Amino acid sequence: MMILHHYELSPFSEKIRLMLGYCGLEWTSVISPAMPPRAIVDPLAGGYRRIPVVQVGSDIFCDTKLIGAELASMCNKPELSMETCGSEIREYSHYVDTEIFFAGIQSAHPLTMLLTVFKLFSPIQALRFIKDRTAVQKTSSLQKLSRKNALTMLDEHFKLMESKLEQQTFLFGDTPSIADFSAHHNLWFKYATSGNKRLDGYTNINRWFQTMSSFGHGKRIDGGQADAFSEAKNAQPREISDEMRNAQHIGERVEIRPADYAKNAVSGVLVGDNESRWILLRNTNEFGDIHVHFPKQGFELCVL
Repeated sequence: MMILHHYELSPFSEKIRLMLGYCGLEWTSVISPAMPPRAIVDPLAGGYRRIPVVQVGSDIFCDTKLIGAELASMCNKPELSMETCGSEIREYSHYVDTEIFFAGIQSAHPLTMLLTVFKLFSPIQALRFIKDRTAVQKTSSLQKLSRKNALTMLDEHFKLMESKLEQQTFLFGDTPSIADFSAHHNLWFKYATSGNKRLDGYTNINRWFQTMSSFGHGKRIDGGQADAFSEAKNAQPREISDEMRNAQHIGERVEIRPADYAKNAVSGVLVGDNESRWILLRNTNEFGDIHVHFPKQGFELCVL
């Protein structure tokens, strides 16, 4: 069974939870803290710091682009995959997951954000959270905006969404695509933390948001460390195709890290490589062989 390592208020986790609902899947929920260290997922993913992470046995899937591709393959829903969608959908989804996501964060009033953080965490945890996210933003290569410019970018984004939804149910037609799930989680986060009065009057967006939300989260089964570690110990990584074993640097020790923010690297031996993903082998004392999967878009590889 698929294990989702996540925390409740993580917007990118909500993106995957909603995909699981759209697919009608049963899945195991393993909760991680909102910031590192993460005692359950860190030993499995090798220090990758972003959430969510999906685990299937001893295969670990990082980043929602790759998780969406796995769900697309598992459920025969190609509309969830960045690997099979058209270039317009792919570019829109990437833009929303990066530029619009950070514009949403930078658009928030500092006092509102501060009150939200202290409402969600204890005082010590709140201070740790603020320090952690501040450090992440300092090392981010994404554009840094003033609050005014961030709000302008969001307003333009909402106007485009409203126009797209004028004649169709979803952003790129009558079937939801990866673009809809990317756009949804940004609005979900705004609603969940502080409301979003800027969307008052956007009839099409609000209708679309309710339609998307109605997919739910599938059948969630609560789990914990024992479930995740047992799955990793008792499984072997899935087979890698011959095609993925013939690329450059196969068998060499490498590091893979995000190229934009939260740039913590994971090291291991490269055992799989194709046009859209890399697979790292991590040999661990506790679990044996672990395969960690990364998308190529938004990530970089360095040979050690």
